[in-house]
Amino acid sequence: MRKHAVLLIEASPLFRDALVSVLHQLGYSVSTCQPADTRPGKDKHPLLVLLDVATFVGALEDLSNTVVCYSRAAPLLLLGREDRIEEVVAGLKAGALGFVRHSASKTEFQDAIRAVASGRAYCDSTIFRRIMKLLPGIGYLKETKLTKREQDVLQYLALGQANKDIAQKLTLSVQAIKVHVSNLLRKIGVPNRGGLTLYAVTHGFAASPQSA
Repeated sequence: MRKHAVLLIEASPLFRDALVSVLHQLGYSVSTCQPADTRPGKDKHPLLVLLDVATFVGALEDLSNTVVCYSRAAPLLLLGREDRIEEVVAGLKAGALGFVRHSASKTEFQDAIRAVASGRAYCDSTIFRRIMKLLPGIGYLKETKLTKREQDVLQYLALGQANKDIAQKLTLSVQAIKVHVSNLLRKIGVPNRGGLTLYAVTHGFAASPQSA
């Protein structure tokens, strides 16, 4: 039996068939949709959404809107060429949790899927360094002030922890964690937990947290 489906958003029929074949070889079932589809199907419950940024060259707003929409259904992994940093940054800003190159090996591809599906950020180190140089343009709210407890919650989010696990580690209620997550989304100015994870990684909050 195959694992839960990867939802693949890919415009090119040829590349879509190739990706489906690779994903099947890695043990995943695959459902596909066109970039023009504006909302996930109600019958789709993917482990992960895989989106090829090459589909959106020169259409950053469409890319951002698509990422915002589909990242609500499942963690979203971007796929693309390493020279398309503008599209990668736009996708990460909108809530994608990671990026893997078209030229990645099957092992790297599998590692990226596993990381993002579990709620952890993933990015090739070379691409990550290039993205870091563009941080002033990523557009997070400036001078964001987080409380100590918000910082603790953010660190656990960066590790892919669920609300109930964070609540247990910090000896708080699940409802309290939900409030902290909502406050973090508002303060940092990102649409979802993927954006919080990226913020944590790029702002030094991804180290192992210490309980207060």
